[in-house]
Amino acid sequence: MSVMAVGLFIAILILFNAFQIQQKERSDELTKINSEISQSDDRSTKIGADLKEMDSKVAEMSKKMAKLEADLVEG
Repeated sequence: MSVMAVGLFIAILILFNAFQIQQKERSDELTKINSEISQSDDRSTKIGADLKEMDSKVAEMSKKMAKLEADLVEG
């Protein structure tokens, strides 16, 4: 009976170790995915800021064009 108990104990230890290894692999994978999502968010934020800056420049150029057109009509 004690041999069976030792065998069962060893089997449980092996299964527990395998479970821990799988859990660590999943944790590492989730950490990697989280990092990729964070980098994607950073890129999206930068793209949004770049678009806002471009919109501002386009609005400024439009005002200058309107002024030039008005000056041409007056002149």
